[in-house]
Amino acid sequence: GDVRQEAYVRKASQEGFELLERLDPSDFTEEAASRAVGLLTARRAPSGTFPVIFHPSITGLLTHEALGHNAEADHVVAGTSILAGKMGEAVASELLTIVDDATVPGSWGSYFYDSEGTPGQRRIIIENGRLAGLMHSLETAARTGAAPNGSGRAQEYTDRPVVRMSNTFIAPGASSLQDMLKGIDLGVYLNGGHWGYVFCERGQFTCHAGGGWMIRNGELAEPIRDVSVAGMTLETLANIDAVGSDFELTMPGMCGKCGQSMPVMRAGRMFAYYSYFGRARADRIARIEAYVAGIAALDAGLRAEEERLADLEGQQKAQVAQLEAARAGRRKALAELEAESHTRAQTLEQLREVLRGHQGPRQ
Repeated sequence: GDVRQEAYVRKASQEGFELLERLDPSDFTEEAASRAVGLLTARRAPSGTFPVIFHPSITGLLTHEALGHNAEADHVVAGTSILAGKMGEAVASELLTIVDDATVPGSWGSYFYDSEGTPGQRRIIIENGRLAGLMHSLETAARTGAAPNGSGRAQEYTDRPVVRMSNTFIAPGASSLQDMLKGIDLGVYLNGGHWGYVFCERGQFTCHAGGGWMIRNGELAEPIRDVSVAGMTLETLANIDAVGSDFELTMPGMCGKCGQSMPVMRAGRMFAYYSYFGRARADRIARIEAYVAGIAALDAGLRAEEERLADLEGQQKAQVAQLEAARAGRRKALAELEAESHTRAQTLEQLREVLRGHQGPRQ
């Protein structure tokens, strides 16, 4: 048919063949197939602004992409992080504590020492909503006066160590899924984090989920597919209303930075939040409308400039055509003059021959 969907299941840990011995092929094949088939009958996600509940797989993706990269101290030193200058300040809901822990036994992102010889550590990034720390290499620690905390990692011995995450997750809360569903008349529950992107300097993020469900009257309703959410990082973190007591350390992956890839584990707990636009007050709405109006004005200005340039280009083309026509006329006139000169030269030579014939030889 016209609808094609995909799903995958992955597992990773720092161990040997015993991982394969412990797993059954059906743990992957049946679950992945069931997800993909289920998405075939799911409807497309509606566009708009809704209360959202994130499954741990999505919170792990969001934590890694939206906050984790901003908490890498090299971004802060370079001035490309939204966390620069905010140490000790409230940057998220007081319900939120985020940790990057390189010491989780056997986890895909764990290590005993980083690439600079510093022991791997448990690093608290946000504690009860306040920025508590950053991830540091020896270089960034020296530049900021902080203590190295084992975050300098390099893919190969020939690569320069850069600040990287390890196992990044949200600490436990007290809410269950049912607690979060209560009171939501219309919302979205997202599951199956696929990929994400973050613009550190602007604090913008995008997360794409494999699927989810609509929430209607406090209950999970029809399934949906092809879901992406986007927003501003600090606004989203500030609007978190509940953090779940569940936990999944099940999102292994390879994180790319500076041309290097490193194993990381993204994990999380279910949480609920209302998007920035959904909870906007009148002044925020006014700012948004002003921003949209400014974009429209800019677009109109660009269109006018394009038209002006098009007119100018047309005028230049007309001038070029006139010059070419003038040049062609001059070339034609020159050719005619050359032909006339040649004809006159021939006529003059003929006259000379005639005169020489009439004079004859002298006596």
